[in-house]
Amino acid sequence: MALDGEGLRLVNSETGSTRLLPFGTNRTTTETAIAKQLGAAANRSSNEECGAGPMEFSVFGNFIANFQDDLFVGWDLRDGDKKAALTTMSGVGIGMTRSEMAESVAFDIYEDSTIGTEFQTGGDEPGGFSGLFDSDAPDARITDLWAGTNCIFR
Repeated sequence: MALDGEGLRLVNSETGSTRLLPFGTNRTTTETAIAKQLGAAANRSSNEECGAGPMEFSVFGNFIANFQDDLFVGWDLRDGDKKAALTTMSGVGIGMTRSEMAESVAFDIYEDSTIGTEFQTGGDEPGGFSGLFDSDAPDARITDLWAGTNCIFR
């Protein structure tokens, strides 16, 4: 499974072929696909006060799948300074440095962020993902990644 700005990319380890599990997929299908890769969800929770409206969450370790109206709408991955096994198809993942990321994908820094050194790929086009670096230095490490609809309080 790979992180994708449009959902999750399911990778066939034998053939290398991929299939998109897109945002908008029903919760049961989404949780089943994720559980095949990460094991069963450790817990479920909800938050009625998200900016995008009430959301529900399924937690699979450091990976969180976000749902609204029983549809997969976003994901969030966080792991502090540890390397995480989940990455994008281009290898962007938790623990990667800012300079390493710049070698594989273009990104912009969100200058007005109140949550830290926030970046975004894809500009205003659909399919991008966002995240946080632990500082604004070239060797800063990615600490958080997310895409789609999330519950982030700025």
